[in-house]
Amino acid sequence: MATLLRIDSSPLGSGASFSRQLTGEFVQEWQRRHPDGNVITRDLATTKLAPVSAEWIGAAYTPEGSLTARQREILASSDELIAELKGAGEYVIGVPMHNFSIPSVLKLWIDQVMRAGKTFVYENGVPAGLLGNKKATFITASGGVYEQGSPASAMNFVEPYLRSVFGFIGVTDNSFRERRRNRQTPLRGGSRHHPATGSGVDPSPVPGGISGGRPGRADGRGGRTSGAGRACPAPTFCRLLRGKSGG
Repeated sequence: MATLLRIDSSPLGSGASFSRQLTGEFVQEWQRRHPDGNVITRDLATTKLAPVSAEWIGAAYTPEGSLTARQREILASSDELIAELKGAGEYVIGVPMHNFSIPSVLKLWIDQVMRAGKTFVYENGVPAGLLGNKKATFITASGGVYEQGSPASAMNFVEPYLRSVFGFIGVTDNSFRERRRNRQTPLRGGSRHHPATGSGVDPSPVPGGISGGRPGRADGRGGRTSGAGRACPAPTFCRLLRGKSGG
């Protein structure tokens, strides 16, 4: 039976999150092609994920047969998440851009599933992924233009990082679908997009804000700025966005 693993990493609910809306649409499309398929849903916003600790590292590198009851408890969440990855043949992952990178909950999830002997091994000193023959589709949501060839592409740490991580565990068949809100919204005065986030608040990607303002709507829908002409704390970056990114 075909199995799809859907992962959402936006902190917002389905009614407010653009990335969740898009992963939902992907699932519907996938179900039309696989009417008898199974869909596993993992919501990272509601999943309790602990950061890697010294105890976790010790447990992860302890041979299976030597694990204590406490160590098995520590690894229980990691084992569950890895089982979901292994049980599915295809993944769709919603990834709102947060400060030019992935949401913190997605990083916590990655730390739990990147385990030697479980999702990768070293053979003669060379790493080999254990999740071959899988396919991943990443649906990224942002408020700006960060695709390859754009002026701000160097600020996009989402795609190269995820390609590297998933490639390391063997998932080399992956694709990215970039979705944006307010692509043409100017940064001068009035309303603007928030270039650094795809699902969060509207603070500037640089300390102090580009032009002041208040928090806006989520998933790149933008907020309202005061338009008071405050000085930009990062003039080069601001000129880049205003002059070459549709604003």
